[in-house]
Amino acid sequence: MTDITGIVNLILFVCLVVYLTRLRATLMRSAEAQERIARALEKQLAEKDGASAKLMRNAEADR
Repeated sequence: MTDITGIVNLILFVCLVVYLTRLRATLMRSAEAQERIARALEKQLAEKDGASAKLMRNAEADR
């Protein structure tokens, strides 16, 4: 009976390690995706700020 318990515990341990490894990989992909989204949003904001500044300069030049 002890042999069966040891085998079951080993199987459960392997399953836990596999699950945690896959979870870590998923979280890493999620973090990378969030970083890409943040960079894209920062780029859009910088472009928008640049366009706004250009419009302000043009409006002041027209006065």
